[in-house]
Amino acid sequence: MKVAITGHTSGIGQGLYRYFEAQGHEVLGFSTHNGYVLPEAEDQVLEQIQHCDIFVNNALPIASQISLLKKLWPSWEDADKKIIVIGSIASRLQCAARSGLEDYQREKKELDAVCNTLRYFDPEMIQGKPCSLIAIHPGFVDTNIFQPGSPIAKPPTAVMLSVAQVVDVVNYILTSPIKIDDIVFRRT
Repeated sequence: MKVAITGHTSGIGQGLYRYFEAQGHEVLGFSTHNGYVLPEAEDQVLEQIQHCDIFVNNALPIASQISLLKKLWPSWEDADKKIIVIGSIASRLQCAARSGLEDYQREKKELDAVCNTLRYFDPEMIQGKPCSLIAIHPGFVDTNIFQPGSPIAKPPTAVMLSVAQVVDVVNYILTSPIKIDDIVFRRT
């Protein structure tokens, strides 16, 4: 299989890049580190992922996640492909998840709304369109978003997921005999 991942050089994107690579898949990575600065590079990314089987929509800014999804969906919705959208548990919370995350939370809620609109707009989607649009919503993940000096306070280590745990959930979704559209998970 051919897999495309935005934001593949750190955090969840890097973990998934390494996972797919270890599985023997051809993996294309797009990030600022290899010249794909979003939103400016959206059209270049879209052109290169058209012939992929899986697209992991991960990179910030979230507005680019939304834009890439909206632009890609019309050409993929009737194909046997998978789009994995990296959301956040923050989009499911009624109050601000952490100080400094208010805009992030609002934008991730908007991303959820787009996923639901694309996924369920057509009654055929419930009956099973070929393309799987999978949104994952992990709790706090130990990534560089909580770097020292960040305006976002780092949660206690006891409540944080590792990138490896997120990769395990994606593996579960991809190997499950049932179709999973949306999943929320956190550390207990």
